[in-house]
Amino acid sequence: MRYPLVPIAISFALGIGAAPFLFLSASQLVLWVSVVFGGAVLLLRVERYSYGLFAALIGFFLCGAFLAKAEHSVLPSEHIESLARLG
Repeated sequence: MRYPLVPIAISFALGIGAAPFLFLSASQLVLWVSVVFGGAVLLLRVERYSYGLFAALIGFFLCGAFLAKAEHSVLPSEHIESLARLG
């Protein structure tokens, strides 16, 4: 593979883009990230490389979604959305 980080970056970016459409709380996302990465490690240990890679990419997708949700969860008081809610 010539560019090994490209699939990881694409998966992470897709997670960031999909964050507004995922209706999971932060704790649920962290739980799923842990489960998926644990499964990926187990699959890689039993030499199921294609399944392990797929599970790892899903984990990076969920990491991107979690970080995007965490970034937008707290808005400063002068942010336009906060001002619009106040009227």
